[in-house]
Amino acid sequence: MTKTTTRTITILAAAAALFALAGTAGARVFRDATSVVVVEVPVHVLRDGQPVRGLTKEDFVVLDERKPQEIVDFEVIDLTASPAALSPTGAPAAPVRPPSSARRHFLFLFDLTFSQPESVIKARDAASQLLREGLHPTDLVAVATYSHAGGPRLLLGFTSDRPQAAAAIDSLGLTQLIEPLRDPLGLVFGDLEGAARAFGLGRTFGVADKPGNQARLELAKTIQEYARRAERGVQRQSLQRISALSRSFADLARLMDSAGGRKHVVYLSEGFDTSALFGTEDTERKQQTARAVEEGRVWEVDSEEVYGDTHSQNQLEHMFEAFRRADCTIQSVDISGLQRTTGVETGSRRARERSRARLSGQQDSLAVMAASTGGELIRNTNDLGVAIGEVIDRTALTYVLAIQPRDLELDGGYHRLKVKLKDGGRGLRLVHRPGYYAPRPFAELGEMERKLSTADLILGGTDGGALGAAVLASPVPSSGGLAYVPTFLEISGRDLVAAAPRDSLSLGIYAYALDRDGRVRDFLGHTLAVDVEKARAVLETSGVKFYGHFDLPPGGYTLRFLVRDLESGLYGLRSLELEVPDFAAGEPVLLPPFFVEAPGRWLMVRENLEKGETPPAFPFMISGQPFLPAARPELSPDGAVPVNLIAYHLEAGLEVTSRVRSALGAELSEPRILLARDPALESPGRVTAAASLAAGALAAGEYTLEVTVTERETGRSASSSAPFVVQ
Repeated sequence: MTKTTTRTITILAAAAALFALAGTAGARVFRDATSVVVVEVPVHVLRDGQPVRGLTKEDFVVLDERKPQEIVDFEVIDLTASPAALSPTGAPAAPVRPPSSARRHFLFLFDLTFSQPESVIKARDAASQLLREGLHPTDLVAVATYSHAGGPRLLLGFTSDRPQAAAAIDSLGLTQLIEPLRDPLGLVFGDLEGAARAFGLGRTFGVADKPGNQARLELAKTIQEYARRAERGVQRQSLQRISALSRSFADLARLMDSAGGRKHVVYLSEGFDTSALFGTEDTERKQQTARAVEEGRVWEVDSEEVYGDTHSQNQLEHMFEAFRRADCTIQSVDISGLQRTTGVETGSRRARERSRARLSGQQDSLAVMAASTGGELIRNTNDLGVAIGEVIDRTALTYVLAIQPRDLELDGGYHRLKVKLKDGGRGLRLVHRPGYYAPRPFAELGEMERKLSTADLILGGTDGGALGAAVLASPVPSSGGLAYVPTFLEISGRDLVAAAPRDSLSLGIYAYALDRDGRVRDFLGHTLAVDVEKARAVLETSGVKFYGHFDLPPGGYTLRFLVRDLESGLYGLRSLELEVPDFAAGEPVLLPPFFVEAPGRWLMVRENLEKGETPPAFPFMISGQPFLPAARPELSPDGAVPVNLIAYHLEAGLEVTSRVRSALGAELSEPRILLARDPALESPGRVTAAASLAAGALAAGEYTLEVTVTERETGRSASSSAPFVVQ
């Protein structure tokens, strides 16, 4: 991992992923708040629990608040399909990355309050196995913990980086576990004298002066009363913890709503005792309460003890509704597994019965959480891959339907959705998000929502956005087995001014290098403020040009660049496929042909370095002079642009050939690159050449320049290419 500049990203956001386009999952705002809002609706169609294939756009009907909507876009994502192993050029193909709305999001949530430490250790092992063996490479994984004192703590945002997720799981701080709730009856019947002292009673409970059976009877009544009082105290503590969990999980659900696609919280817990929540299961106690009510002895009635706490029940239901609205299921995992059976068979028969009731109540809480959100209760197994296998199989095929609701007020209001099949879909079951929240202004989102929104774009967003941008990256040799990869991000100044007509701009720039396995191998972040009035001239003619770098080992990468207006939330997203060669192998390498720009055209911004970090030498040098390469070269029909070539592990005496292809791949006879200076060996292993390219008779459009450099004597060669535009 690398650097952040004016640290706007932490490792949490770096792998995340954490969620929504312009702030709301699946609801994308294009251009500005008065523009089109696109809502993406992932749908699973099942028959007997298995996905149904072969459906088309015409098979579906989407209702938004009971109003039929036009399906403006349709995509089928099948995770069981085998991608091609090689690209058309013969190089390893870039990994298939479905849109965020079609990617499954798994949040491993470890409960440190209602779980024993040894059970949490087992849960870590089971989660690690699921991570290694049970998930699809396109699945995104996040890791979090919950404790009564700290609430939910996101250790790692949604990421495709499996090693990072494994490291987050392995690093759970077991020393921070909160003492789990104990069996409340054990506090009383296990130590009567201790219970008496705790309630300020005398050693004899104040009845030592009573004679005979009357004293024993009153002593028994007193013990019963204080035992019940002790139990109610523990139950109140339990309700407080359940209430805290409900509030925290409701907040977590609202945060999860920021993520696209179907979300699954893998809740690893032993569960909480539901007796305080839903009341006693003691039939005799219920009968006593009923008789007391009939006889008018209302002071003996403890409605919460018998019927449960309705306030806490309402809080729990509010939490469930938040998860349902976020299109998020809870897959409850009873992490004690088979350990329960051994634990309840010790002690007296009555103690075993109480333990069984408590444990049953804990399993009930896990079952309720799963059933209320469309998930499942998984118990008595350490193989989560098998247990969650049905969930994975059911969601392997996703139909992504996109709609554009008309006259949508961007107020954050909730809109209910209904998806149906036109023929009725007899025998079929449709699972889809129940609704969506209209986008809110980016400025109204919380800090974590903003981070997660940005991360979701980095991992699953489609190139585009309201802010025009172009990128360039090229590896050069460095030390330590890593290549130094300088990067340029060019941001359209006209778009910045048009999208945010303010006196100043606050921009966030984020860049990530993902390898073929989805690992985040390096990242950088930068924030900058732009005085619009002072920079208006350069903004209206060009814009902002950011210079940063990655440090990467040899291999194939997808580079993802995002610029975001931190006030409006408008963004520009660009991606670039990059192959980093093994420079140590000594094979010929030709960097992309660099179209040279005139200095002073852009508002230049360079990444800040970490404290004590020494900046590497500027790699864009030829004949001892620096030059600035263009990320999006633009040629006029009657002009020529300088083009510089840099090659490694080739000697002098080189032949340079070139060709130009159209956007459709057709080879054009003209123009050809013209050498202004023959290739020269400037330093050991590094050859440079100066050339130029004229548009000639090319029509306006997009093209690619391909260049090959060949040693005349040996025939060794290297090729590369770069896009350009004719205005």
